[in-house]
Amino acid sequence: MNIKYSYVFIMLIMMLMNSCTNGIIAYLSNPTINRIGSGKQESELYFYALIIILIFSTKAVTGYYQDIIMTLITKTTNSNAKAKLFHKIINSTLSSIHNKNNDKIIGAFNSIQNVNHSVMNYVVSGIRELITLIVLASNLFIQDAALAIIAIMIIPIGIFPMRILKD
Repeated sequence: MNIKYSYVFIMLIMMLMNSCTNGIIAYLSNPTINRIGSGKQESELYFYALIIILIFSTKAVTGYYQDIIMTLITKTTNSNAKAKLFHKIINSTLSSIHNKNNDKIIGAFNSIQNVNHSVMNYVVSGIRELITLIVLASNLFIQDAALAIIAIMIIPIGIFPMRILKD
């Protein structure tokens, strides 16, 4: 593969930044809501609103560049795979080409593109969601460690009866 590792590194940084914005938003939402409810310090509300707008803008920009880099990597992978398939077809004998159905050859070119795009989407989404889960879980521990430990103990206890009721 001829994919530059810098693209992968930049995409991982974009995923990390995108996930961190979720944690920052979760961290800032509680003080902001408390200040709105109290009606005090109106000038601070503008500051929090500006920060939240900047965070959402950062999330949008990082998500956009992450998609661009993912598309670039997918196109590179597709072109490499199609080139290998093309060279295999060119180097094969005429009799083997005539014995194969032309639809299978065309279908192979199309399926390479679809499979690579799907796999890339699943991998990137999985990594991004895993980073987001880690960031939000660490945010939970930062805000209230005792409550986080209680939640970790109670959630499995609550899931077991739900599974029994589901059946």
